[in-house]
Amino acid sequence: MNNTMKYNKLLTLQYCNALGIKVDTTSQGFKNDLVRWVFERKQIGEKYVEFLNSLGLNITNKETAEIGKGTFDTLVDSYNTTVITPYPYTNNVKRVLKYDFFPNIQGSGLIKYDSDGKIAEIVSVPKYINQIITQNPYNELDLIGYEDLFNVNDISVIVGMYGHIHDNDKEMKLKMLKLIKDKIKNNQFNVEYEYDRDSYFAAIYDNKTEKKVKSIGEVK
Repeated sequence: MNNTMKYNKLLTLQYCNALGIKVDTTSQGFKNDLVRWVFERKQIGEKYVEFLNSLGLNITNKETAEIGKGTFDTLVDSYNTTVITPYPYTNNVKRVLKYDFFPNIQGSGLIKYDSDGKIAEIVSVPKYINQIITQNPYNELDLIGYEDLFNVNDISVIVGMYGHIHDNDKEMKLKMLKLIKDKIKNNQFNVEYEYDRDSYFAAIYDNKTEKKVKSIGEVK
């Protein structure tokens, strides 16, 4: 399965998890609803960026890298943010690094796989990147190792979730944040949560730069 097919499958599964329905790609109605959902998530994602801004978190510069998102669910396609992803990304491709991101306390890296799924290349994270962001992972495996990034001093981290307040996978996504929180070995982090009409936003982020933020709430 190539990365385009994998990305479409992951996005479709995420849609089904949010609505609590089964995949039915033979149905034109299903496909139409998926497209509509992707568009609505894009709008909620824009509000999530505003939520981060309200916390004093800037993700629109090239020193920030968004991890593991594609054309339809990126937050930063209209900004100067660096993008690290193996998935299709059609906007501002000059700042896209086509790799998987591997978080590790001893030194994170970027990995590229060949068509057989074997490692073809491993390179270091560019030195100009000082902040990593990721949000709405496709599954729990996508967040393995992120807790380690909160325990190193050379890079800031933001892991977030957002969606509709009635999504079936809302509690599961918030639980993923709590699992990261419970594994962090220091107290240099914040967890914030907010509602905006029918949407919710949550983020766990380090405070290495001693950002002054207004406390909104905490994911329990």
